Amino acid sequence: MHHIKKYANRKLYDSTDKRYISMTKLSDVIRQGEDIIIIDNETGKDLTASIVSGLIARTKDQAEQTVSSSMLIRLFRRGGAALTDYTGKHIAGVNKNNMDKTLKQIPIILTAFGTTTKAFAIYKKMDKIFQKTFLTNKIYWTYSSGIVKHTIKKNKNIVLKCPLEMTQTLADQGHQRVIIQSLHLTCGHEFDRLVAQRDHVNIRSAIGLPLLASYKDYEKTATALRSVIPEDENQAVVMVGHGSDHPSWSTYPAFENVLRQKYGNKMFVGVLKYSHGMNYTLDRIKSAGFKKASLIPLLLVAGAHFEKDITNREDSWQKTFERNNIKVSIVDRGLGDIDDVTKIFCDHIIDALNVIPL
Repeated sequence: MHHIKKYANRKLYDSTDKRYISMTKLSDVIRQGEDIIIIDNETGKDLTASIVSGLIARTKDQAEQTVSSSMLIRLFRRGGAALTDYTGKHIAGVNKNNMDKTLKQIPIILTAFGTTTKAFAIYKKMDKIFQKTFLTNKIYWTYSSGIVKHTIKKNKNIVLKCPLEMTQTLADQGHQRVIIQSLHLTCGHEFDRLVAQRDHVNIRSAIGLPLLASYKDYEKTATALRSVIPEDENQAVVMVGHGSDHPSWSTYPAFENVLRQKYGNKMFVGVLKYSHGMNYTLDRIKSAGFKKASLIPLLLVAGAHFEKDITNREDSWQKTFERNNIKVSIVDRGLGDIDDVTKIFCDHIIDALNVIPL
């Protein structure tokens, strides 16, 4: 908030920045989304509305868009409600333009868990969609896994920032607002930590929700998966997620329900850890009479978990299914490799932009 004093000589003094300020500079401060209050130094009267109204009248681009002088004269003669209504609509339009400009300048922090395998090729693909969708917002990638950050630093000498570090950096650079978009799939432990961390930095922020945060998200994600789901009705389709001991574990059976509504009872969702694991899922597939199964990673990237736990090791899902006479096919694409999934994250960024305090 800028506290500005107006002196008898018409000079304006910004008590917050401790300097005199011109009308042009005052206009810039307002356009940047800063809050102001202007007080008459002698009387203490609030002059904010009258001075801002004067700025609107003086602004050339606004003057070019306004009504004719004859119309303004008629409105003035009528006075009362007519003049109030016009002024309100005019100022509302100016405020909306300023808000839109501010929103387009807010930096966006993308937060992935990270992985040490082929994740960065997928992140690069996703980034193209983010950049195309948010042309004027600067986008920064961060990673929440300390192990991944350490491994990348050790093996490739690349320093990756976590969300808290990047948020602090942007605050130090003078940014007053930031969007932090989670690239996690569920509202689990990682997302909880992200929400807690943002309170450590003195900056206004809004957090975009993970992929599967609402029923609408479930439906949109199920539709986005159409390109990787085999059409064979005699083949089970198993989405394999990470799993969690967080209350968000219920995301997995809930998503299976949505998938079955869309694609039928051939759809199954299992997890690598905790409940609804490999043996539980295998028993369900065998009980349903399936002899073939397609394994699809319910992970942002088909990375380390995919290579070790789903396909390669002797105790992997693929090898275990095959030992149980289930013919297995593999889809080696994570969700981040599907453009329509990235667009759901874009929707969540837009939702965050729509609620961030201005």
